[in-house]
Amino acid sequence: MSQLLDGHPTTVRSVLARAQYLRGIQDAIREHLAAPWSHSVRVANLRGRKLILYTDNASALNQMRFRTDELLAFLQERFGTTFRQIEIKVRPAAPS
Repeated sequence: MSQLLDGHPTTVRSVLARAQYLRGIQDAIREHLAAPWSHSVRVANLRGRKLILYTDNASALNQMRFRTDELLAFLQERFGTTFRQIEIKVRPAAPS
């Protein structure tokens, strides 16, 4: 790991910073949503100003589509960023 950090510290740091930012969004969404939806939604990626979310099932997908505007407003307030769109897909979580 130290060789990786020594060879490309800027690249690794930027990847880690992005991962931490996405994790912060994930944590905020989980705090904002009520159960059972809070653990059915995962942040998959951020492309430009489009946030991509995965849900465990179609029920969670429909709930999130219904609450997209609310979630966009919440994220704007919480992070001060202007997400323009949320894309939601069903991707069941891997069995644990």
